Amino acid sequence: MEMSESPLCTAIVQQAWEAVIFADRAGHIRIWNHGAEAIFGDGRKLYVELSFGLVRTLAGEVAGSLAIGRPGDQRFANDAGTQAQVAGLQRELAAQRPPAGS
Repeated sequence: MEMSESPLCTAIVQQAWEAVIFADRAGHIRIWNHGAEAIFGDGRKLYVELSFGLVRTLAGEVAGSLAIGRPGDQRFANDAGTQAQVAGLQRELAAQRPPAGS
């Protein structure tokens, strides 16, 4: 099944598990996908820090801004898992080193 670019883009944004939020030049939220709703709720009150990047038209005019976010607890869990893995590898490496002075 072939989709045109617009319906394909819409499907990608709506099915992304990350929060995809687009605000127009006036600051009004125009796109709020299911990922954003799952992470932030219905959006009536949004108290989070997100970095928004400018979205430009093909002519170079600013159309609005876009942010993509993930739940903070997931990032923390990923960071904690990576830190635990690094610590384990450091212990293995230390165990393989010969004692000092030998």
